[in-house]
Amino acid sequence: MTTVKNIRTISAHKNDINCCVFTSDGKAVVSASADKTTRVFNVKNGKELVFSPLCEHIYSVTTCALSPIYKILATGSRDCTVILWEVTTGRKITVLMGCKGAIRCCSFSENLPYLATCSEDSSIMVWNILTYELLNTLRGSEFALITCRFTPDDLYIISGSLNGDIRVWDLNSSKCMNVVLAHDCGASGVGLSSCDFSPKYGAASNLESSSGKSVCFFFATCGGDNLVKLWNLYTASAYSEECSIQPYSVLEGHSSPVSDCKFSINGDLLGSCSVDKSVILWDPEFGKVLTVLTGHTRYITCIAFSPDGRHIATGSNDKTLRIWEIEHYQKCSASSVIKTQCSTSVNKWTVHEVCVWLSSIGFDIYIDVFTRNAIDGAELMLLDDYSLSNGLNIVPLGHRNKIIREIRQLMSNQNKHQSVIPHEYLCPITLELMTDPVIAADGYTYERAFISMWLDAGNETSPMTNAPLANRLLVPNRSLKNIIKSYFEPAGSNCANS
Repeated sequence: MTTVKNIRTISAHKNDINCCVFTSDGKAVVSASADKTTRVFNVKNGKELVFSPLCEHIYSVTTCALSPIYKILATGSRDCTVILWEVTTGRKITVLMGCKGAIRCCSFSENLPYLATCSEDSSIMVWNILTYELLNTLRGSEFALITCRFTPDDLYIISGSLNGDIRVWDLNSSKCMNVVLAHDCGASGVGLSSCDFSPKYGAASNLESSSGKSVCFFFATCGGDNLVKLWNLYTASAYSEECSIQPYSVLEGHSSPVSDCKFSINGDLLGSCSVDKSVILWDPEFGKVLTVLTGHTRYITCIAFSPDGRHIATGSNDKTLRIWEIEHYQKCSASSVIKTQCSTSVNKWTVHEVCVWLSSIGFDIYIDVFTRNAIDGAELMLLDDYSLSNGLNIVPLGHRNKIIREIRQLMSNQNKHQSVIPHEYLCPITLELMTDPVIAADGYTYERAFISMWLDAGNETSPMTNAPLANRLLVPNRSLKNIIKSYFEPAGSNCANS
């Protein structure tokens, strides 16, 4: 059981709170607001520090960040400037100028004196915070950039845009290495609102390559489609010569757009906050809800964990900053995840869910090779003796035979399960239960992933009628999605949740 209580509500701001962050010692919390101020409070008693508020911005302060290695606070504003402050005294150090749009995010490197800022002018600027020099400007996105983060190795930056895409940028070459559409804009009009890297590398913290190095970087995103998503980022330094972004899991729990998401300092917890006025704490490894926090009276815009992991701060459009104390939390176990897999289409399994299944049949020794080869549920169903032997280098014949038998059993169970599902709930391409139905230009509804694959392969015709498609537009079929969810809820099934 996870127990969290609200220990303090601070009402010093006169307008919406847009961002919050704890200081490195955990003794103070910083909040940035639409009232043009940045304020610093004592966590223990909630009182404002003597040098607060910081009042140099002329428009709404949209973001704030603290350097993990220098006592420097950065604030960004709709006035298109970034101000660096000495966090212990409130002294203004300098003003960084050059952006032509509102600053939406500031992010410090964990190891270097670098600051990345992203803006509504679709650019990312990388600054040296000791010399105040502009080191690099990354351009290429067609949409306003809302969030950005350095990868843990400081060789790349990921960004999220108003359109909902994730981009991976190489800091040395300034090139965009990969683009993935991660979130729909939804009702909010904001596709991807926040992203954060886990302090633990890899999808599951215990998955390592044979060299002992992490196989990938693990990060979270959230957005206007009410979802939190977890991803593996394979970079040139961690995996191969190419950057690859692989989906890990989708966390469904919020009923409105998700504003922010953050990992705790040890990576055991992931927090998300939403327009639905709630905060959800998740076990990121297993994608399970640990607890839901309520109390704010309007949209919750931001969330932060203290360095010691004992406190959470949340800011809201209700103009308050709340401090929460984590009294106790308990992580999920692998066995609890295995129990829920029976109700989920195998083709929708993530790589991690495949690895949990692999462990349940006694083959933990192959978790690393399945992870490195990105064997998700769809790939699992295509495995045969040849691919196990030559592709995955599984030598013992007995092991290969057992894996194939278990896969056939999964297929049999899945077919039995699907026989009771209404046909209109299944994607016409795969005949799998749809979890993200979209309407294509031919008027048919498909699972987004599979119709996207059809279009990305260069097909310009309907997979159902062979008639030319008027356009490539995919419109979310939210009505059908809600009907599918309602169909399973009375039986207590999680089939519609992936």
